[in-house]
Amino acid sequence: VMHAARQAGLKPGILKTKVDLKNVEHRLLVEIPDIAWTGITLRGTRAVIEVAEKTTVLPEDKSPANIVATKDGLVEELIALVGDAAVRRGDTVRKGQILISGLIVPKAIEPGGNPVPVP
Repeated sequence: VMHAARQAGLKPGILKTKVDLKNVEHRLLVEIPDIAWTGITLRGTRAVIEVAEKTTVLPEDKSPANIVATKDGLVEELIALVGDAAVRRGDTVRKGQILISGLIVPKAIEPGGNPVPVP
């Protein structure tokens, strides 16, 4: 940061009136790709440079995943908006047991109206 600021014209001993702070801030943003924001303030004979680093947002994992029990217990209510419920109300479950399967198996309707998994 100090090197880039010096290259942009913010050097020790330079007159305040000779420094274009907005230009230095802009140059820092261009020169250092990991910076999201920069601000420079002059306090007496000092220049204070503040920077904020860019944060990397990882893409959301959209792959199917199972919902599992975090501890042993009794199912009081289960609402599966997406996925197939592997347990019902009143079932006892053990830690790590699948409650809702993230793998959705397509189903066909038999002539009698019953859904069956499609291979």
